[in-house]
Amino acid sequence: MAEEVSGVLFNIQRFCLQDGPGIRTTVFFKGCNMRCAWCHNPESFSGGEELSYSEWKCIGCGSCVEVCPNGVHRWEGEKHVVDRSLCTACGLCGEVCGAEALKIIGSRMTVSQVMEEITKDEAYYAQSGGGVTFSGGEASVQYEFLLRLAEECHERGIHTALETNGLISAGHLSQLCRFVKLFLFDYKLSDEKEHLRWTGQGNSQVIESLDLLEKLEKTVILRCPIIPGINDGKAHLEAIGNIEKKYLNISKIELMPYHDTGKSKWTGLGYRYELEDIKTVEKSRKEEWARQIREG
Repeated sequence: MAEEVSGVLFNIQRFCLQDGPGIRTTVFFKGCNMRCAWCHNPESFSGGEELSYSEWKCIGCGSCVEVCPNGVHRWEGEKHVVDRSLCTACGLCGEVCGAEALKIIGSRMTVSQVMEEITKDEAYYAQSGGGVTFSGGEASVQYEFLLRLAEECHERGIHTALETNGLISAGHLSQLCRFVKLFLFDYKLSDEKEHLRWTGQGNSQVIESLDLLEKLEKTVILRCPIIPGINDGKAHLEAIGNIEKKYLNISKIELMPYHDTGKSKWTGLGYRYELEDIKTVEKSRKEEWARQIREG
């Protein structure tokens, strides 16, 4: 008997209202093929299970040092040092950490296990016009797992949306379009070099994916993160407006102003946060950006 397809997730969030129409369950996949400097889900970068350490919660009890079989934790004076290169994500340190400063991010689940969670709210989907949204990270990095889940949802009549950065091969995207009704398409930067600078990838494949979705007549909501000093200039805002005019399958534009709520996650995972000095955007800035796009 063939082994069931499985993948690694970092969250399944029920009763979501911001990830497509109606009441939805959002399934967050680990793994991403971009590394956006402003990402508020840095726990999605790695495709595997990983250790998160919240230094501000640590009470210095030393229990993690005693239980860890690999020497991940040690004390240097009064500082708790975490050597993630030695970590196998066994989770023992998190189990004994009464302060909840340590935890493993991510868990492997089979398609049937995920579907069991998704189908708990089928009645709410039907009543509200909702469904399931696959997010991340970039869910298509775990292509076979995503495809099987999308197919299962399609067979059960559950409306399926995919949040994507567009960095998907044409072949994979075409297959996903058989089962995905709505694409929440993250459009980050219009300049190729700037896209590479801030996400680690160019944007030519992103545009090709937009072209293909229009050709296949798939509904797209264009989601545009706007980061002060990075992509809030006139040229990029005009480019967003031009894309809205060009692609008739784009149902609406969603501006997503920068917020710094993910900053502590970067630190907890041992990553350096490059945008330390940028503050959460005020509502008035979003309204001004929207006006520039309309008038561009």
